[in-house]
Amino acid sequence: MKRRYFWWGVYSAVALLSSLAIVIVAPIAFAYDGECGGLMPFLAGPRPCSFWEYFSGWLLVVVLSLWDTYWPLVLALFLVPTSVGYLLDVHVHNRVV
Repeated sequence: MKRRYFWWGVYSAVALLSSLAIVIVAPIAFAYDGECGGLMPFLAGPRPCSFWEYFSGWLLVVVLSLWDTYWPLVLALFLVPTSVGYLLDVHVHNRVV
């Protein structure tokens, strides 16, 4: 049995999550100004850093803070299209022509 709709569901779920990741990551990348730190100046002032240092630090903060709250949404955004595709495949396969 071909799983055409199932794979469409998987592809759409991956595309949806990739688009969401780009929307979250793009502002972090565009905000790079050559300095890291300085969020709490009384602890440590800003210091020069590479783009990778800046990006990985902010990405870790954002992912950890969002994952704690929104992991059910991320799971649903992957499972719903995949499940709909699977159910469509089962429905089409069992249909009498």
